[in-house]
Amino acid sequence: MKKILTLTSAFCLAASFANAQTVVQFNFDGAADQTIDNLSADVGTGTWDNALTNVATNGSGALVNGGSTPGGSSGSGTNLDITDLTSGIYEFVASEVVFNGIGGGSDDTIGFGFRTNASGNPIGGSGFDLIGINVGNINSSGTLDATLHISGAIDQTVNDFAATAGTYSFIAQYNLGADTASFFYDSGSGRNQIGTTISGITANATHLGFSSTVVDFGGGDNVEVGGLTLTQVPEPSAYALIAGLLSLSWIMVRRRK
Repeated sequence: MKKILTLTSAFCLAASFANAQTVVQFNFDGAADQTIDNLSADVGTGTWDNALTNVATNGSGALVNGGSTPGGSSGSGTNLDITDLTSGIYEFVASEVVFNGIGGGSDDTIGFGFRTNASGNPIGGSGFDLIGINVGNINSSGTLDATLHISGAIDQTVNDFAATAGTYSFIAQYNLGADTASFFYDSGSGRNQIGTTISGITANATHLGFSSTVVDFGGGDNVEVGGLTLTQVPEPSAYALIAGLLSLSWIMVRRRK
């Protein structure tokens, strides 16, 4: 019995170290036609500095930008106040993203990332951007491209990194200890990196940024986002501690035996 209790305690402690901690999360599962600046977080707290043009909840668990007029563009940027991030590894995730009606040269994008100000500009549209990614259909072949932004500049452009069909999660990872940024997508079969890891990032983040733009050529384009989540990811040293705890527990059990 003691062996079982010892191992159980060790595994529970290890699990507590291994789990990512959710800092703030929005699921967009409230009533229809709510603007983003009128939403309360499902986890954590924060205030969006403004609404997104023509972007609102659809009453079915998604935030939708449907475009204002055929041939015109819609969308804007907003920022969420957060506690200053000064250490650790953080991931800002846009989940359940669907691009509908893209192709033929339309420009339907989402942008999100870590920011140092609350200007309201889309990600990549301001010199104050810290880490950002624009993802969308930005060519005429109907494939998804990404533009990675560091400090407001275009650091990398990645063409045709994934097929258009399906539902995606996009991840911006910021490692403040290593001063690096990495970007990923997941279409349901595992995480894939977009571009390469960018190093030499030294500024701290005080806001989360989000933007959405739809150029509605066909009258039916839209971009849906099912959630925005900021999590703190365990450091590699935490996994080493987990391994150590489990090894120590196993040794203790063996000695008792």
